Amino acid sequence: MPKYVYDMISAPFDVRTRMADTESLRDTRKMKKGIPTSTFIPRAIILWNSLPISIRMEKVPFKFEEELLVYVKNNY
Repeated sequence: MPKYVYDMISAPFDVRTRMADTESLRDTRKMKKGIPTSTFIPRAIILWNSLPISIRMEKVPFKFEEELLVYVKNNY
């Protein structure tokens, strides 16, 4: 993930507690305030999360592009 995009997403839990240290809290990253939800990054996150897991986990870039193209043609 590009660093500038990663920096726009808040940390899962900023307060240092026992639950945070033992990773007992769910990872719920959110967009930082001040970023409109209609901009590219929030929409890209929603679209990425809506992709099937098999496409998201693809390691080979060429195969990822191929599967993504087929998925987009069939669903949008």
